[in-house]
Amino acid sequence: MTVPTYLPYYVLAGTAGIILTILYGLNLALASAGWPPQERARNVGATALVLITWLVAAIALGAMGAFHSASGALPTIQYGILLPILIGILLIWRSETVKSIVDVKLPGSPNGPWDAKLLHVEGRDLSLNEIENSILRPGWKDPRIHFALNCASLGCPDLAGEAFTAENSERLLEEGARAFIASPRGAEFSGDTLRLSSIFDWYKTDFGKSPGDLLAWLASHAPKEKAARLKAHTGKIIYRYDWALNAKP
Repeated sequence: MTVPTYLPYYVLAGTAGIILTILYGLNLALASAGWPPQERARNVGATALVLITWLVAAIALGAMGAFHSASGALPTIQYGILLPILIGILLIWRSETVKSIVDVKLPGSPNGPWDAKLLHVEGRDLSLNEIENSILRPGWKDPRIHFALNCASLGCPDLAGEAFTAENSERLLEEGARAFIASPRGAEFSGDTLRLSSIFDWYKTDFGKSPGDLLAWLASHAPKEKAARLKAHTGKIIYRYDWALNAKP
């Protein structure tokens, strides 16, 4: 069978069109996700370099007969197509644009994912804030629930190592509260100043009606030495929270 002389040009033009479409779509997707122009251009440029390099390599390999094989041999062109896609995913995954959960922008929730309607349960659209503040807090009426939740940030309580069930929920709530208050993220002293997680400020009404109530609650869940200092504390209290992603270094 004789290959028409115009066919390679058609294939080349079609492939170039596909690459341009991929890059255009990638740019639109990153723009919709709120990526800054400089970071967006860097990732689109890197993806373009990968795709163009792949195309040139594919043309060179084709000219050398690399894609000609005997009947029944393992095809190679499919893997050549898959490679740039995987590299593109890797480039986006390695991007440093999203350094904090609050950098995530979703429809209806520009400062983190909290207010976006992410779930549909029994005919109701729910956001993360609604799950926490309209279901868990009023349903449990137990401040330890705050130490069972995790927001993918370094300042968050640790995730439990097992799923919550009716049988283990009391144990996991208690272990989570004690572990968090024992850690510097939950409560630590710096001289006469007590540094607490902002969780105790954001949800202070869950821990009592006064700073004294909060200190008493903390002491009841703290290790012995820290509990004694919490009970006796009359100095300054400050709140802080680390929103950096709890991710790879």
